[in-house]
Amino acid sequence: MNRIVPLIFTLFFFLSCKKNEKIQREYSIKNTNFNFQRKFAEEIGTIEDQNKGIQVRKPYKMTLGESYFPDIKKYEFEQPFVFWRDTANLKNTISYFFTKKDSVVRVIEYAWSKPKDNDSIISKIYKNNIKLISKKLNQKGKIINESKDSWKQQIISWENDSIYVWSYIFSNKLPQRTRVIIRQKK
Repeated sequence: MNRIVPLIFTLFFFLSCKKNEKIQREYSIKNTNFNFQRKFAEEIGTIEDQNKGIQVRKPYKMTLGESYFPDIKKYEFEQPFVFWRDTANLKNTISYFFTKKDSVVRVIEYAWSKPKDNDSIISKIYKNNIKLISKKLNQKGKIINESKDSWKQQIISWENDSIYVWSYIFSNKLPQRTRVIIRQKK
């Protein structure tokens, strides 16, 4: 009996400490397979099968803004195809925006949002994406910093003969989300 009381006390102590412990998942950054080449809507299924993407259906109409696609008024877009991929052990959402007339994928958006249990993973993904894109396009990007009272954003942009690429990181005290936008020029 004398040995049981200290054992119960020790067990109770460890269990009570566990409640206050912040549990963080282990996140590993995987390189995202970005599509820089011109694609058509019928190719998207094959691309996502190769990347283990899972198609999701949005119950609302998704549209592009002029900041993503300045020539938006020249085209009529279909509802985009949206997929989830598991990168860095969190969902990466990929949206393929294509035109109704010719099914050309004009814009691809890759997006990650901060999980509740990790404050640094978004910055790591952002930096990794910048390295990947700079290496693939063989150029450094141009940096633009924006800030308002409660948020800040950094945008890095690249351009070549066929595409524009932007990588964003948005912070509200801590980094909240990062995105990569690839837009075809023609």
